[in-house]
Amino acid sequence: MRVAYTSFTECGRRSENQDYLRVLELDKNRFLFVLADGMGGHHDGACSSRIVCNAFCVYWLRHIENGIHEDFISEAALQAFNKLKRQADRKKGVKMGTTIVGAYMDGCRVHIFHCGDSRCYLFRNPKGCIFQTCDHVDFSLGWEVFERCFISDKPQKAIPEVCSLELQERDRLFLCSDGVHKRIPYSMLDRSLQAEKSLDAIVYDVKVLCDAYSDDNYSGILIEL
Repeated sequence: MRVAYTSFTECGRRSENQDYLRVLELDKNRFLFVLADGMGGHHDGACSSRIVCNAFCVYWLRHIENGIHEDFISEAALQAFNKLKRQADRKKGVKMGTTIVGAYMDGCRVHIFHCGDSRCYLFRNPKGCIFQTCDHVDFSLGWEVFERCFISDKPQKAIPEVCSLELQERDRLFLCSDGVHKRIPYSMLDRSLQAEKSLDAIVYDVKVLCDAYSDDNYSGILIEL
């Protein structure tokens, strides 16, 4: 089954783009999509997102031929955290942080992992959105507290939530940073992502919405079988 995808990452109204994404085409049936959103309240969010995103990709390239097993993504996350911590230590122990969302597709099976409030949605016509990740954020104190994310001094939080799903023809996956899903009204995002248009045309519509509603960096990866 053919996989088509397109992506975008934009600075928006911020002075710096702290989002970062990568796509690995391992072969015609296996793809890794990773998107990270650097945490602006910590030091050098752009560097954090790049380090963690690239660390996942490097781990995949080195170890994927051993196959996805129960601890594979946990081990990738540990490697990513260690690289983030080493960078923070080199900067005199400053705190560095990022969220992450990823999807590894192997044929019609996808392994979705995320840590923080970057999201993944699965759309299936005519049902609409049949799956979305749940943000790892606690608002009980009146402000955002991340229960899971990559923070250089908190290894206990760098534990991605993982799920595996079977995909069908015409399914669409959408990975995005919170500059997309927190700023665009969900009804508008939902309608755009289910439109009978090309992926590039859908992404154009989403970017127009982000330009209108978002005050953050905004990034996404749209995938269709």
